[in-house]
Amino acid sequence: GTNPKSAGARLGTAKCMSERAGGDVSSYSDEVREKLVVAYQAVVDLDRRDVEAYMRIGELLEFSDPARSAVTYRMYPLNLAAPDKDDAFIAGELVRLSMRGKDYQKWKWQESDEFLSVAQGLVVMASVQSLDVISNYVDKLEAADQTTALCEIYAKVNKREIDNQTMVDFFQRKAWIAPKKDALRLSPPG
Repeated sequence: GTNPKSAGARLGTAKCMSERAGGDVSSYSDEVREKLVVAYQAVVDLDRRDVEAYMRIGELLEFSDPARSAVTYRMYPLNLAAPDKDDAFIAGELVRLSMRGKDYQKWKWQESDEFLSVAQGLVVMASVQSLDVISNYVDKLEAADQTTALCEIYAKVNKREIDNQTMVDFFQRKAWIAPKKDALRLSPPG
């Protein structure tokens, strides 16, 4: 019989393919790049949380197709309840790529799945590391008047309800407009 498919073996094969192609992502032809993406995607199909496979796909696509790279990172099943450093790494890449251009200025909080993913990513990054890690992105979202989302992000990071008095006072000091409780997109704390 044949051995069962293994994510580890597939990852090893994909790495060998990368080495044989020269190892320098920027020099790959579109054809080679796509073959490598398919090889790493086979790893992801077997192990949804194989961080290295996502990272390799992200690297392969970052310059040729950054939007597709961000979409790949969005497929990673972030552990929102108890994120770890792997979750924070993936979230950081997702946020960085998604907010690279100026599209975030036009995002609609109640409508955009990409915005929801970025918000979840910011929560994961701040939860695993600190609020300082996301301050640059917070500044960008604040300048784009995306304060409703920022209220939810800050409440989630602080593990408080949106109408908690400490949060309400903070939002008022920042002049952020908090969403109504029935319009929340990030799940409540706990």
